[in-house]
Amino acid sequence: MLISLTFMLLMWVCIDSPYRLGGVQVDVSSKTLTSRQIGLGTFPFSNVFSPVSQSDALEIAKTFIDGGGRYIETAPIYPRTVDLGAILRQFPRDSFFVGTKCVLHVDSNGETVSSGTPESLRSQCISEISRLGLDYLDLLQTHVTPTDVSPNVAASALAELKSEGLVRYIGVSNTTASDLRSYLQGAKIDFVQNRYSVIYRAPTDAVTEICRENNIRLNPYQVIERGQLINRNPNAGQWRDGDLRNNKAEYIGDAFDRVHRWAIDELARIADNSGMTLEELCIRWVFSSPQSTLPVVGATKVWQVENNMAFSTEPLSVDILDAMNSAYSYFAKEIRQHFGVSLEEFRGLA
Repeated sequence: MLISLTFMLLMWVCIDSPYRLGGVQVDVSSKTLTSRQIGLGTFPFSNVFSPVSQSDALEIAKTFIDGGGRYIETAPIYPRTVDLGAILRQFPRDSFFVGTKCVLHVDSNGETVSSGTPESLRSQCISEISRLGLDYLDLLQTHVTPTDVSPNVAASALAELKSEGLVRYIGVSNTTASDLRSYLQGAKIDFVQNRYSVIYRAPTDAVTEICRENNIRLNPYQVIERGQLINRNPNAGQWRDGDLRNNKAEYIGDAFDRVHRWAIDELARIADNSGMTLEELCIRWVFSSPQSTLPVVGATKVWQVENNMAFSTEPLSVDILDAMNSAYSYFAKEIRQHFGVSLEEFRGLA
């Protein structure tokens, strides 16, 4: 333990700046975290959907990086069925960016715990650097708003880690407008990550407006709703034993079926008329938000990554956006009229 602590102290001393480690300039390639690009989410590597082996995950990561992808996202609480650190060590450090999370973390007993105190965030940051076999993190963001300290205290602690060069960017996830304002009292926030899709517009106007005012970028997740928005199979919704979606209200029963039918009827029509696949339509819809920079899309198969990397990151045209927004508004109104609840409530998300 003493040796490890000494090593980390020496590492902190040798960091000259957030971009210079051990006296060596960090080359992060021609793309940066602030350039528009599709990110690779590694939650599916935890066998929560289809099984993914270590060799499968390596091939997916290789396809992503070879195809020009850079941003790879993880979290300490993801089930560790794949050794992501071993995969990352197969590639030059300047060929990828890593984003991970804090507050929710795994303690020495293997239990998931939550803490946003400065001492805990520092420990979590160092633990993630070690787990991933890196010298620094490109992005460290809160997984949830901490409950043991105010958001501004956690933000200030993240900013301190950034100033020491242990992380390059800091962010917050699953935040509300009021929590985001509190975070900003403690530090400049670089990224906000909320669930965001054409059928779940979680970043509220208030959150998005705060992001615009403070030059905060979005790296949204679940942009294709774990396949619900892109599967044209009319019989979709039958998940294998062990699939995470079996235990999520929005992916079972009527809540799934109605959204799925809406997607293959309304969204598919717009996609076909626009010469796009459903995947590209949904991803580019997210890119159409001015603040969206790094929408994160997971994959369990190489072909999924190949498809995603071929998509344009340009915003959709006004006509296509209008058609999608009209289809969404009509669907939300229909759910309200038939069930007397909002679309979010109908899906079990509110």
